[in-house]
Amino acid sequence: MADFNVYGYIVFLPLILSLLSSVFMVQTTNAKVIPVGGEGVGWLYGFKYAEWASKSSPFHVNDTLAFEFPATNGNSIIHSVYLLKNKMHYENCIIAGGSFLVDSTTANGKPYYFKLRKAHRYYFACGVGNGTHCNVGLMKFGVRVLP
Repeated sequence: MADFNVYGYIVFLPLILSLLSSVFMVQTTNAKVIPVGGEGVGWLYGFKYAEWASKSSPFHVNDTLAFEFPATNGNSIIHSVYLLKNKMHYENCIIAGGSFLVDSTTANGKPYYFKLRKAHRYYFACGVGNGTHCNVGLMKFGVRVLP
């Protein structure tokens, strides 16, 4: 039988810990910034965001969604982004009870970044017209975030 050698464990422990930390560092550096709708599309009326989200999955914890708005001027249509409470609110475009994140006026032509911090489902919609842009304008999507 082999003798128990504490020295061998002490020598290899730092190597094992180093390898494990490398694995975890690789996982955290794979996070992506994902433009909502795709590169150059932006957050606008009539685009099929639910279809885009379905084709763009999977989404992972620490990925970031970038909602891009055109610069506002006197003639610009205002859009907003709400984080909806649940799937029923998403399916029926119920904005009430959702969390306001940003609108095109406050974004002022700059992207709004939303970090996906937890593994679960998120539902987003435009709240303009108390859900009209969500319902008629297709400005809604949901993402399932994986660990």
